[in-house]
Amino acid sequence: MYPTFVFSQHVTPVEKDFYDTYGFLVYTGFADADEVRRIREDADRYQERIRAGEVPPEHVDTVAPVTLGPNGTPSYHHRLNYFTEYSPTAAALAADPRMDAIRTGLGGADHWLLDDTMNGSVWQLKSGERKSGYSRIRWHLDFPFGHPLSPAFTAGLYLDDSTRNNGCLAVIPQSHRFPVGPVPPEPLYVEVRAGDLVCHHERIYHGSEAMPRPTDRRATLYFYYCAGRHPGRGKQFADPERMGAVRSIFVGSDDAKEAQDAPR
Repeated sequence: MYPTFVFSQHVTPVEKDFYDTYGFLVYTGFADADEVRRIREDADRYQERIRAGEVPPEHVDTVAPVTLGPNGTPSYHHRLNYFTEYSPTAAALAADPRMDAIRTGLGGADHWLLDDTMNGSVWQLKSGERKSGYSRIRWHLDFPFGHPLSPAFTAGLYLDDSTRNNGCLAVIPQSHRFPVGPVPPEPLYVEVRAGDLVCHHERIYHGSEAMPRPTDRRATLYFYYCAGRHPGRGKQFADPERMGAVRSIFVGSDDAKEAQDAPR
């Protein structure tokens, strides 16, 4: 087991020490039910705008698989990029003193929110139906070694309950300090409720198992905080030579097994 914390408007020394030691941190009840509901509604509207052709092509995700409908056209996208530009609720949360305290408390005053690039503020959906393009997430690090935005960390707001039964987040504690070897140790499964916030270090080894039931769906809103050089407004954090490695992280369906197992 692992301790969880209730956010008290700032990151306490105990919380910071736990994060520094183990590479992750869970705040329970960080967002209320109304915030969660409004973010879900914003995501639905964003999906509708993509289907209607109202979103610039450069904003539409090309990394994660897309689930197709019966006619072969996209039914929904599993990643919605530039999310603060399309969700007033997410934009308000990003500017909220709570998130600013997370930014400075876990990162530092030099950290900033990478919200205006493809991999900056991202809504992400896992689903278990048969034709899902995104039912598991392979083991990975969020950022490649030596990337220009380091140091960085991720704050993920869960919009649905996440348990072992629906493929919750799994981490290797302390792997940000002691990289895993050829045989990774037993993972820790991080079970949370809708509204909980999970923060994790850029170099912690993590993933999630496949969803076992066709009715399983789970969405998360991710904020990426960085302290390195900003790549430029609207630009990806990874250069073209590294985007193949980034892409492979998000190939999680059985139908994409060959791509999932490709070298990173």
